[in-house]
Amino acid sequence: MASTTLEKATEDLELDKIYKEYFKTSGKSKYESECDAINKGKPDDAKAKELCKKLLYFLEKIASLPKKTENADRCSYLRYWLYDEIGKIQTKHSTKISQIPFVKDLFVIGNKVNDKIKTNTCVLPNPENNIDLDEWKKRKLSYIYFENYDKIKQLSSSNDKAKCKKYSEYVKSFNTLFEKYKKDHCDGRSKSTITCKTRKGCRFNICRTCKGHSSCRVTKWKSNNVTTYRNGTPNRTLITRD
Repeated sequence: MASTTLEKATEDLELDKIYKEYFKTSGKSKYESECDAINKGKPDDAKAKELCKKLLYFLEKIASLPKKTENADRCSYLRYWLYDEIGKIQTKHSTKISQIPFVKDLFVIGNKVNDKIKTNTCVLPNPENNIDLDEWKKRKLSYIYFENYDKIKQLSSSNDKAKCKKYSEYVKSFNTLFEKYKKDHCDGRSKSTITCKTRKGCRFNICRTCKGHSSCRVTKWKSNNVTTYRNGTPNRTLITRD
C-alpha cells in the first residue's frame, strides 16, 4: 500500500498530533541573517531562505527547552519536519537529496548556528545524498509508528471494535511498508540499517476482538533507521526487533 495511504491513516488517527504540534508555530531567529546567501540567484532561493529561517528558529527553540526528554523528542522529529518542508519546495519527490541545490546549504548553516548556540544543540547529520524525498516520507511515517507502538498495542485487549478496526487498517498499511523494506534489505546481501533477526514474541495480535480482522498483527521494531544527535554525539538506534 502506498505511503500516501499510510499517511492518511496516520492523520485520521491523529498519531502525528505531537509532530504537528512541535512545528505548528515558527518565529524569528536571532541568527536568521545567516540565511541571506542560501541558494542565492538560483530557482526557489526565496523559499529556501524562508525555510532556512524556520530551521534556525526551531534549532534555537529546541536548545532552549529545559527538560532533556522534551529536547530529545523534538530533536528526533526535526529531520522529518525538515525533509517534509523541503518536499514542499521540491515537489518531485523522486528527486535525490544530492540533486536539490539548497539542501547542503541548509545543513551547513544549521550546524554553523549550532556552534554558536553551543549547549543542548540538535546537531544535523550530513544529508544522505542517495535518498529521495519519498524515502524520507516513509521514514517519518515509520518513526511515528514506533513512537505510538505502546498506544497501538493497548488495543490488543480492547473491546471497542470500531476503534480496533481503524487501527487494524492502519497497522496493515504499515506492515505493507515494512514487508517491502524486509524484501529489499533483508536478503543477506544488502548493507542496511535494518537488522533481520527473528525473535520469539516480536508480534502480537492487535485485533483478536475485531470480527474479520483476526490476522492483523503489529511488529515492534526499535526506532528509527535514523541517528539522533545531542551535543554532537551520535545516538544510533537501528531498526531491530524488540
